Amino acid sequence: MANEKKVLTIKNNILEKCTNSKFAVDIEIPDGVTEIAREAFAGRCASGCASLLSVVVPDSVKAIRHSAFAYCWSLQKVTLPKELEILEASAFKNCRALEEIVIPEGISTIEYGTFNFCLKLKKFFDELSEYDIGLAERELKIAAAQIALEEAQSNKNSMKLTRDQSGNWSY
Repeated sequence: MANEKKVLTIKNNILEKCTNSKFAVDIEIPDGVTEIAREAFAGRCASGCASLLSVVVPDSVKAIRHSAFAYCWSLQKVTLPKELEILEASAFKNCRALEEIVIPEGISTIEYGTFNFCLKLKKFFDELSEYDIGLAERELKIAAAQIALEEAQSNKNSMKLTRDQSGNWSY
């Protein structure tokens, strides 16, 4: 049926939104898109992209904006591009089925709260290291992230996780 097709709205190389997202299961974003806009996949139906299982992001994408995939509860797999530079706050918030994600080596900024409430997220890794997150540690990190995010919002400051030239992460 024509009305059940997934439709990506792209303007000026920015993926702005996914309509009919309740029917989207596997999405491959077209090459040439340079960023995924704020809430592009989130909030487009009653529970975000409830049926979205996987997303392949092309190498042309440099930034994934705030809450781009928030509340994609079924999202299990995301393939991020090697040239990705920025993951903004809440980009994958409440992606409850997401278990692991590869963080590209060249990424410069991961804003605080990017993976809030990704309850099944057990590991994330880049090309240099792997980070295992135990259940208790994950819950503490989520709680600490919420507190820090609330502080940052009340101070109108943006807390960012950045990587220096040596490959070390810091806030």
